[in-house]
Amino acid sequence: MKLFVCAVALCLVAVSFCADKKPGESCTKDDKCTLESECKRTDSYCPEMKCHCKENKVAENKKCVDAEKPKVMYDGICAKTEDCYTGLECTDKKCKCPAAKKNYIEITMTCTDKILFGKNCKDTACEGNNMECKDTKCVCKVGFKAKNDKDKICSEIDYAGLDGDCDKKTCNPMMGLECTGTGTPKKCTCPKDTEAKEVYYMSDKVKKCLTANGIFFSYLC
Repeated sequence: MKLFVCAVALCLVAVSFCADKKPGESCTKDDKCTLESECKRTDSYCPEMKCHCKENKVAENKKCVDAEKPKVMYDGICAKTEDCYTGLECTDKKCKCPAAKKNYIEITMTCTDKILFGKNCKDTACEGNNMECKDTKCVCKVGFKAKNDKDKICSEIDYAGLDGDCDKKTCNPMMGLECTGTGTPKKCTCPKDTEAKEVYYMSDKVKKCLTANGIFFSYLC
């Protein structure tokens, strides 16, 4: 009888130390991870071990479920609209803008029904506040410019340089310029007691407003 009781006690101890663990729970090498998970370290820096779901699975409510696939971007291959990034539709197995907003703005990853930079337009149909319809083309307003070939909304400020007109443009603050003059148009010039000198900036030779001892003057400070 005593032998039987001891055997049962040993069994209970064994079960308590070798328990079944669910995904996301802490575990040891002696535990059994259930539901398609396996016991391993969280990462190379953390000694704690947990039941991790296998490849292409994630732990959710202590179960292993299929991991959500990354959304397909514009012009990428798709099987259904749910595969595509927000705002896009799966058309002819490609993620495209819907017919009501057919123009794609790559720099903001959005679709619009307005006309983009360089395209034909009428009146005020151009996208955003930085463009205008001029001579039937959407162009950047004075004071703005396209950042690169992908920028179809003129998102970058077009600063006026040294001796540039500043009635409608902002003087370049990186050069330390200020808008002065009483005539029309006003000009971007260096502040009092400074002069424009050539310096190297990001491997390029540019002009900045410097004092006699070479101190840079900037309105950004």
